[in-house]
Amino acid sequence: MANQPNSRSVATIDRAGAVLFLFSRMSGTLGITEISNELGISKAVVHRIVTSLVDQNLVTTDPATRRYSLGPGVLQLAASYLDQLDMRGIAREAMHRLTAETNETTTLSIRSGNSRVYV
Repeated sequence: MANQPNSRSVATIDRAGAVLFLFSRMSGTLGITEISNELGISKAVVHRIVTSLVDQNLVTTDPATRRYSLGPGVLQLAASYLDQLDMRGIAREAMHRLTAETNETTTLSIRSGNSRVYV
């Protein structure tokens, strides 16, 4: 698990977080039994958690294989987090150092399709 639960944590949320972080550590898809074995949580509890995560689009299911993977809701959360980051502030020190070492101008840009947008 990424973070250890503390005395104020909610067990169901801790377990759901553990399931999500397990997907981030494992490649490909996972089945209920694999998740249960890896996390030491009963299959019934894992099934309830995964079903709730599917309902929130955080996990998707392949009905043919009955296996699960991270869903598009994770991207929505990640995008929201990234929107909050001050990329210029994060890159500033490294850009100043690069300018000093190379005596060249540095710029910060992000990719947008086949183009770049200067930040």
